[in-house]
Amino acid sequence: MLTVGVDVGGTSVRASVVDPQGTVLETLRVPSAGTGPELDSAIAGTVLALAADYPVAGVGLAVAGFVSEDRRVVRFAPHLP
Repeated sequence: MLTVGVDVGGTSVRASVVDPQGTVLETLRVPSAGTGPELDSAIAGTVLALAADYPVAGVGLAVAGFVSEDRRVVRFAPHLP
């Protein structure tokens, strides 16, 4: 099973497809500057682009800042809109 790991940074969104052994198979990077909707599109776009070429079973996000207890909402991220 392959997964996509997404690093949401202040200047770019980087997403990689990773196999169960931790080997990175492919990485995409796009700018993350802009509004919330533009950031959402950048994240979704990288994941969808990788999933078009690989059978992805899951996605994980890395975001600096504070998240809700259920880990579903980023409450504060100092470098994101």
